[in-house]
Amino acid sequence: MSDTVGNTPTIATLPPPSSSKNTSSSHTANSTYSFSTSSLMEQISSSTRQIISSAPNSSSFSSATIGNLLPTASLTHLTTRKFTLPDKTTASQVLMYRQLLHTNCKPGLRLSRAFQGTTAQKAVMHMPWWEEGVERTGKMVISYDNLVTRLWLNGAILPFPPEEKPLPVATDLLSPAEAAPPTEEKPITLLDDKGLPPVPHPYWQERLGFQQDDPVTDFRSGGVLSLALLVHLAESCPNVHRRFVDGGNASVLPYALTSINVTDMMAKILMFSKSVDKIDALLTSKPFWRMFSDPNALLALHELSMDMLCDVVEEMENADEEETRKGVTVFDFPQILEKTEKRIKDDLLGSGPRTVEEMRSVRNRLKIKYAKALERKLKGKQRQVALEKNLESQRIQALSVMTGAAGVAAASMSGAANTAAASMSGAANTAAGAMTGAAGVAAGAAEELLNRFQRAKAPDKSEGAMKKGKVGSTIPDFLDDYGYEDDDAIGMDDSDPDWMQYDRDSNGPSATGNVF
Repeated sequence: MSDTVGNTPTIATLPPPSSSKNTSSSHTANSTYSFSTSSLMEQISSSTRQIISSAPNSSSFSSATIGNLLPTASLTHLTTRKFTLPDKTTASQVLMYRQLLHTNCKPGLRLSRAFQGTTAQKAVMHMPWWEEGVERTGKMVISYDNLVTRLWLNGAILPFPPEEKPLPVATDLLSPAEAAPPTEEKPITLLDDKGLPPVPHPYWQERLGFQQDDPVTDFRSGGVLSLALLVHLAESCPNVHRRFVDGGNASVLPYALTSINVTDMMAKILMFSKSVDKIDALLTSKPFWRMFSDPNALLALHELSMDMLCDVVEEMENADEEETRKGVTVFDFPQILEKTEKRIKDDLLGSGPRTVEEMRSVRNRLKIKYAKALERKLKGKQRQVALEKNLESQRIQALSVMTGAAGVAAASMSGAANTAAASMSGAANTAAGAMTGAAGVAAGAAEELLNRFQRAKAPDKSEGAMKKGKVGSTIPDFLDDYGYEDDDAIGMDDSDPDWMQYDRDSNGPSATGNVF
């Protein structure tokens, strides 16, 4: 009883109704059954009566269980699966996409089928791969020449202004050239006599974004389907196509090669690529198959995929300019395509849109979401850059302070060293001067003593040096230091020839014996 109440069976696991006595052998354990709501309600009511009758206290138990078993808003959710198998109409569309993807492009290719006016044919008669006039001609024709001509006109000629013609040259040099009146000229299509575009021509590469001047080799991976989606985007989605033209935010990427790669990406997600068996594709549940009952879903998905890829380019451009100021180049295309594929698969189709309008609504919400995420990312990077600049400024300031302190210390040490050196030099100079002065004084004193000695040894014959008219009887000069006069040097009459034999008075040195 507890298992029956706690685990309410879902529609995918319910057994066949009891009225069906014969079980088909084709039903297996993995089969999915489809029941009406009334049949499901009858089974739930029957189970409810059985549970209530077997309960010991049916009156109290019924109030606790009936509310869980009666149909509510969640019952509708249980009977509606998010992942569904493609129905008959969707399966027909998928098989047609696979055939177009696997059909190689080549000049002169022409595929046709009779138009019988069935509901399925009328639903797809407006698709871009058919030639115009399906009802008038009674044929549904796919022509490579028709598709490539439409791509040339709507992708390489009409979106671009006509080339300016040179002004007419004046025949008379004295008079200016007569300018022709302005007229609205038709664009030069460059189509040949058969109405086909020129191949080869540089516009295929310069304006449409193919790898070479002949576009046929670039459709090998996407076949006629990639060419038809290129034509549809150029004809019916000018706003998206304009983003790849000069001046657009995705003009760095080649338009044709980008669209072909996006078609391959879609084929992988929608399981109609060459690597997936068609039986596996038709028996695989996906959240978006319900939307593909509308044939316009493929065209809308391609348009939104290209538009979302341009948004990725713009986001990377803004983020890259904020970081490195280099911008996005064509070498970033693998990263761009990878990010776009994740958004298409997980965010856009993974939400399980049931109609094209719902898918467009989801795309608009995702665009706002991505823009806000980018804004938060840029603000975070700006804060990080400001923080790094602040740290760098503080580091430079600290380094400057340390450098100044080191300079002051070095200057102080240099000043002290210079002061010490100057003091030592001054002291040395003073000592040298003192020594030189002392030596000079000593030399002067020695010279003075020598002069005095020489004067004392050599008699002075000058007139003032004569003593009382006697030549040779002079008194040495150094005796004058004792205060004797010339005549009173001995205290006796100097006429006495033996004056040297007497002693001097007590005020002078002893004169006993020879003085010298």
